[in-house]
Amino acid sequence: MAHDIQAASNKRKIRWRAKHKELARLAALEAKRLHRASLDAARVAAGKLPLAEANREKLRRFRAKQERMKDFIAECWFGPEIVVEAAISQRVTASPNLDSAMVRSFVEACARNCRGASVNMNKFTMLHGAHVSNHCRTVFHELVQSGVPLSEAAQRCHRESFKPDPQLSGVQQALDTCRRFDEAKEKWGDGSEIINALLGRGASSVHSE
Repeated sequence: MAHDIQAASNKRKIRWRAKHKELARLAALEAKRLHRASLDAARVAAGKLPLAEANREKLRRFRAKQERMKDFIAECWFGPEIVVEAAISQRVTASPNLDSAMVRSFVEACARNCRGASVNMNKFTMLHGAHVSNHCRTVFHELVQSGVPLSEAAQRCHRESFKPDPQLSGVQQALDTCRRFDEAKEKWGDGSEIINALLGRGASSVHSE
């Protein structure tokens, strides 16, 4: 009998604690709601959006910026790799009057040249060639080395031409040009690190040395 009374008392205590814990939780939520409402009222009075709406707008702008950056990257020398078969299909669709065997031969040759230069076969290399991509990579590397911000260098390297050292000539100039090409290739490869840095993916090790 005494055991049953004690058990019933314990159950009442448990229910009481659970009830008051829930009441405290609801009170805390209501306090937060009122605080947010107060903050939102102050923001609106100052001509700003309510916090939740402002956060949604901030996220929308961020996503739009990312999409614009992806579109920009797709046009660059370091744009993502295009699979050979997909590239052939795209070229055939874009130029239906061309012989499909000729298109395949062109794309496969472009892919070989890109592998030789250690650059991606992408929209840029399909249009301009792997050698121009190699030039852009070298210009990009030297701009970053000189302290130009990465995003600015990514734009300027497509506008500024690669120039051999005018103080050298002949074999010396050729060797210096090869050295510059190799340094850029060693540092940046196909440009994957640049894409990650521009899109803010994780901790990037991109920096000038």
